Amino acid sequence: TAAPRSRFQVPRSIRGGVVVVDVEDGSAADRADLEAGDVILEVNRRGVDSADAFGRALGQAGKRMFLLVARGGRTRFLVLER
Repeated sequence: TAAPRSRFQVPRSIRGGVVVVDVEDGSAADRADLEAGDVILEVNRRGVDSADAFGRALGQAGKRMFLLVARGGRTRFLVLER
């Protein structure tokens, strides 16, 4: 939805993806260095454009996932291990 994008001031140039709204301390996301406001664009090189698509991608992924994340005007790959 537009609310998280507005709340975290995601640039309009970033289309698609899923906005991270919270990261629990000590979680796999925290260990992977995800931050609130990050936009996950890909999981294992497959684009995600909704929470449902992200959930499906997680379900198909193994113990280690490569996430393409937009943060601060740049993109980077992060490794998330369950």
